[in-house]
Amino acid sequence: MAGHCRVCSKWIIPLRCSIPSALGDRRIMAHPWQFYAKVSGACLLLGAGMEGFMIKTGFYDKVTEIEAERLEETREDREAFQKMLRAEIERQAKEKHVQIKLPEA
Repeated sequence: MAGHCRVCSKWIIPLRCSIPSALGDRRIMAHPWQFYAKVSGACLLLGAGMEGFMIKTGFYDKVTEIEAERLEETREDREAFQKMLRAEIERQAKEKHVQIKLPEA
C-alpha cells in the first residue's frame, strides 16, 4: 500500500515499524538512493576535512614523535625479552636434541 508522506508530501512505499512515529502511525518513509548518496557524500567531505585539519596542524608529526619516544623508552625491555626468548628456544631445542638455526640478534 503506497501513498504520500504526511510530513513532506512525497510519494512513499511505507514500511511497517513496531515503533510509532511522531504522527502516531506505524509507517516510516522509505528513503530513495539519492538520500543515501547525499549522506555518504556529506560524511566523505566531513572526514576529508578532518584529515586535512590534522595534516595542516601537524597532528601526525606529533603522533609520530610520541610513538618514537615510546618505542625508545621500551627498547631495553624488548631487547631483554628477545634475549630471554632466544635462550628459552635454544634450551628447549637442546633438551629435545634438535638443532635449530636462529637468525642473528
